[in-house]
Amino acid sequence: MTTWLAVLVAPWVVAAVVAALPARVPGWAVGWVATLGAACVAVLGGLTALGFDREQAGLQQVVSLGWSIQPGHPSAIGVDGWSLPLVLLTVLVFPVAHAVEIGIERARNFHVALLALESVVLAVFLAVDWALFYAAW
Repeated sequence: MTTWLAVLVAPWVVAAVVAALPARVPGWAVGWVATLGAACVAVLGGLTALGFDREQAGLQQVVSLGWSIQPGHPSAIGVDGWSLPLVLLTVLVFPVAHAVEIGIERARNFHVALLALESVVLAVFLAVDWALFYAAW
């Protein structure tokens, strides 16, 4: 079973792949790589959301990050009934945003920035504690 941590880190992995593409790769190809990578993040998010139990109240699928922004309180990510639709909407909208902008000038910079934005938006919606929310915001 996948976790929300994988969904949170996946856009950064795709951004690294897009940034590492050779300079001779045309902008439209960079856009397609970013679009396909964002679509993979959407599939990963959808698969992770399948483990959500609508009958159970409160936070679910909580993953402790093992490090702390706030001293003494380890940061964690997870979903509840409010954040799950927002996370799913995020992972569905970003592939569309990448697809719309295929072939623009300076495509590499744009798509890397958009992938970083996706990860930060996901961190805002997945944050369990206020310190991680504030850091992502």
